[in-house]
Amino acid sequence: MAEYKRKCENWLTTFGEWTLPRCESPESFVFWSGLFILSSALRRQVKVPKEYLGSWECPPHLYIIFIGDAGKVRKTTAANFGSELLDEIPFIKKGPAIVTQAALMTKLAEAQDASVYLISEEFSDLIMKSKDDMFQFLTSLFDGRKSIEATTTSRGIELAMRPCVNMLAATTPQWIAGNMPEAIIGGGFASRVIFIQEEKVRQRRMYYRKVYKQINFNKLRDDLLADLAYIAEFIAGDFALTEEAEEYMEAWYQAHAEGEIDNYKLSGYYQRRPAHIHKIAMLLHIARNDSLILDISDFQNAIAIIQGIERNLPKVFEGVGKNPYTFDIHRMRAFIHQSEPVAHSEILGAFSSSAEPRKLEELLMSLVAMEEIIQFKRGSTIYYASPTFVIRTSDNNKPKFDPNNIETWNA
Repeated sequence: MAEYKRKCENWLTTFGEWTLPRCESPESFVFWSGLFILSSALRRQVKVPKEYLGSWECPPHLYIIFIGDAGKVRKTTAANFGSELLDEIPFIKKGPAIVTQAALMTKLAEAQDASVYLISEEFSDLIMKSKDDMFQFLTSLFDGRKSIEATTTSRGIELAMRPCVNMLAATTPQWIAGNMPEAIIGGGFASRVIFIQEEKVRQRRMYYRKVYKQINFNKLRDDLLADLAYIAEFIAGDFALTEEAEEYMEAWYQAHAEGEIDNYKLSGYYQRRPAHIHKIAMLLHIARNDSLILDISDFQNAIAIIQGIERNLPKVFEGVGKNPYTFDIHRMRAFIHQSEPVAHSEILGAFSSSAEPRKLEELLMSLVAMEEIIQFKRGSTIYYASPTFVIRTSDNNKPKFDPNNIETWNA
């Protein structure tokens, strides 16, 4: 093949130019959709080899799950950008439409390089048919077994050599809390997943006719597809690290290997964080460069990206456990912080569908005991936000409620 000149100076930047102006999705969803597309194109064709990592090697495949309330954050919109591009590259194989462990195994066995990508608008659709078996199967696939086999009644033994699955899925915090077993959070499937949680859209816009007049989206799409096809077919081999990058990452690992050891739900994730960082570094590098040499900036940028999503990780798993009212407590706290002062009767009315009045009283008292809200009696009982526990709201100019200052009562 004649020397190919990239159409996009940075594939991820061009992907953002093609997507962000015409959607409401949070920038994080769009960015990680771009990373997922690149990882699906590269599959196991590139890797950081054992020469660097000792007993394991690191290809750039990813499991990504977008989390947000249903209909609020445009998870599906961001994921569909991935389908629109990947479906155009014939040698990047898509997973089964109806996902069971058996169906996924068949697709892997049929694919020439045992690689497929999965885009699931509802993670429950991917998991619920095979349930715990699918969690275990996806975990085994992620860990990069040299081969995997399964026995079916109709086709006998199916074998996939060095299988590779890239997955992009979406779900809600409530589904995670109610359906993801606590046993798989600490060191199982969940530790292999990049969870991206958002609570609101990036912008509100109904019509895009003027945007389409200003931007040539067809040209951007053609450029993205041309570079993606080139990457998928011709980029292959082992990555090397510059001496500076190797020293930088060794020092980083010694300083951060333990992670947040006080949160047992995240212990498995922090053990696998170095692998996630190497994967992101490879994808960031390939987005702009054909060479297979990782430099210090690739790792610095990868670490910054990972740190960005880690801020919300405790929130992802906060509902997993034994308290069925976790989300009701947080909703109640946010309601009081954003609407203070709030009358006792108003709170009971707003959350009447969450629990019986006695339980709502208990939830309120738990928030008071944790000093996240303050109870104040002035004729009737009201509640307001504790000054020591402040939730960021959209109304940043609203004066802090002070029960002793009458001017703040109606602010």
